[in-house]
Amino acid sequence: MGPFQYGSDYGWTPSVVVDYQADGAPTRYRWWDEYSDLTGVAYYEVDMTSEISVILLADAEYEVELAGFDLGSFAGELLLRSVSVMDLSGAILFQELDVMVPEADSEEHLRFCQIPPLSGRQLAIVVDVGGLGARSDELGIDNIRFGQILDSPGSTTAAWCDLDVVLEDVPLTVEVGTPLVFDASAEIECCRSLTFDRATMDVSGPVETSFTLYGGAPIVVASESSAGATITRNVPPGAPLGFYTVTITVFRALEEVSSDSFDLEVTPSD
Repeated sequence: MGPFQYGSDYGWTPSVVVDYQADGAPTRYRWWDEYSDLTGVAYYEVDMTSEISVILLADAEYEVELAGFDLGSFAGELLLRSVSVMDLSGAILFQELDVMVPEADSEEHLRFCQIPPLSGRQLAIVVDVGGLGARSDELGIDNIRFGQILDSPGSTTAAWCDLDVVLEDVPLTVEVGTPLVFDASAEIECCRSLTFDRATMDVSGPVETSFTLYGGAPIVVASESSAGATITRNVPPGAPLGFYTVTITVFRALEEVSSDSFDLEVTPSD
């Protein structure tokens, strides 16, 4: 990866090589900030460039899956002739024409999110910057989201990020005979839509109890979004005082997906 940073949100990819090119020649320029709200972008310093590309090449017996990528501007708006993803044969798997990248001052970048992901032995992200002239170095690409799978029938999707349970506005204490109230959600931060079909609440401490918060048809959590609710449960007047742990868990097809918990103290009523 040269000077670029590598993450594991979409699974480790030891069998995928990433190559950065400009007009077909290898290049590895990096800029730390000021490309919209992106940091550590790849760009090409030479003006009057026609095409910038990122090549993802998997080893034999593997395929690369591309979930998305981000584009940002160093200055004003940039009108790109096209943004494409091509396979090893040059076939176009995805393409948008006349793509506008927001100006840097907007602090917003342009996000591409592929659902379902594109896959192949080789995938090339190709950005036509020929219309930018001397401003071609103002385009940066970042957050290329990819994974790897075996190139064989029945191979499963790369081990990308999944739903995360997030608890908010949790109390430190609650009095007996009063409601316990907090917010719970299932969130996903990557380019992937996922489901859950069951949610539970488990309470452990001086006494233990469990509740089914939801059970039914799968709830779809769209890419980079969340699904949640405010949880309200009354603490019985005779509940033993002391410290408890409350855990929220979501499931998919009987398998636990994610959980989160918090501690609180049950206290006497005033």
